[in-house]
Amino acid sequence: MLQSTSALELQSLRESAGTSPRLAPSPRLLRCSPHAAQKLRQMGAAEGIGPEALLSQVVRLRYEATQDLRRRAVAHLFSALRVRAGSRGNRSRHSTRKHLEVRAVRAVVLGTGESTWAVTEASVQLAWSLVPASWAATPTKTGPPEQRVELSLLQGLLSAAEVQRVAALLPRDFDLDRADVEMVPKRWIVIERAGRAQAGREVLAEAMAPLIKGRILPYVRHRLQCPSCLVCSSIVRRYSHALGERHRDPPHTDGQAFATVVIALSSAGEDYEGGLYVVTDPSRPMTVALSAGDAIVHRWDLQHGVQVERGTRVSWILWVQDSAPCVSQAELHQRSSFRAAAEAGHVVAMHILGTGESGRSEIGRSWLRRAAEAGFVRAMAQLGAALQGEDDDAALLWLRLAAESGDAGAQASLGMALLRRGQMDIAEEWLKESAEAGNPVAQNDLGMALLTGALAKAPEPSAAALWSSNCSQPLRGKDIP
Repeated sequence: MLQSTSALELQSLRESAGTSPRLAPSPRLLRCSPHAAQKLRQMGAAEGIGPEALLSQVVRLRYEATQDLRRRAVAHLFSALRVRAGSRGNRSRHSTRKHLEVRAVRAVVLGTGESTWAVTEASVQLAWSLVPASWAATPTKTGPPEQRVELSLLQGLLSAAEVQRVAALLPRDFDLDRADVEMVPKRWIVIERAGRAQAGREVLAEAMAPLIKGRILPYVRHRLQCPSCLVCSSIVRRYSHALGERHRDPPHTDGQAFATVVIALSSAGEDYEGGLYVVTDPSRPMTVALSAGDAIVHRWDLQHGVQVERGTRVSWILWVQDSAPCVSQAELHQRSSFRAAAEAGHVVAMHILGTGESGRSEIGRSWLRRAAEAGFVRAMAQLGAALQGEDDDAALLWLRLAAESGDAGAQASLGMALLRRGQMDIAEEWLKESAEAGNPVAQNDLGMALLTGALAKAPEPSAAALWSSNCSQPLRGKDIP
């Protein structure tokens, strides 16, 4: 069960985000001293309204002022994950407009009876501008179209004692996630898969089950209006540069889930710097400063990643599907919700249907092209990569569009494609742009090109060594101009 505490205190507050409450006169609210009642009558007479209506207005204005302060406090938890501007960074053809709106902040109560838990919930909406090639050629006064996604930030989902209990059960040595793509160890603990506890993780699963069943899953079902949602995977991730482990994840969506819950088991600013980031503008991701026990709940359409610049970040992640049974990623994407969203024009849904196993078919390729043509930068980058060797001119066009929109992966691919064409100077610019943004592939490629003299100039071993060493180093604040 989930209810708003505002509904307990002020029965007529509407839960819809961003709306002002309508307050019905309440005997409790009108219980005041004779002097105060007289003042209300005098002020109401001056305004031409009754004292009950006047008091309702006062309470409404106070509520709105409090909401404004709370929204500002939540907005300050989001900050730009600054990256060093490259040689071409200020000359982007496509100005992708970043936008974040904290729509409402409220207290909610999870659970029933004696097993209730109050948390602070913030509803956040992210928007970014889509810049299709057609719009870039003939821009309109109304500006490019936007894609909007939502997330919920829950402060205090777990208490400090609950975080400590979970952390105490974690083994010192995490397992190796063999799905890693950057050749740097990525550590995790798989607790449940397909809704079943994994061998050796039964104690962890048993300790976490009451939190999932009594608190987390009821919230997800209510907030996402998905009564059949269930937790299919429960894992703990660790990102640590200090331990020589993977400390970043590139921007991505969680293809294996209908929704994701990320619960912090360590605190930003204390245990680590950086952390989870969300993406609107490809060149300016925004980190979310979560304290231990806080959580982010989002659907499948949120672009996000991880960048830990110092220390160690540990988080508990739940991947939720919309109905039983738990299925593979490819089977999940065949469900009607994804196709309906794509057909309604949701570019992330188009992109999902155009990548992975679905993307290998002709229909999948058409979805990827539709997402790219709609202005989704990740789709532009992946379409460009897919067309290499098949239609190199078209590949170069899409890679350039994505690179100019700030996609570091596309910048790296474009740099190498231009290098193969003998356009050394421009190739070096794009590789350096991507490398300075922290892309490890570009750092490695640029280092090798400088070492071997592939850029049509004498080898530069010292510069090559610098970029090669950066492959496993986060970009420090002192490196940012």
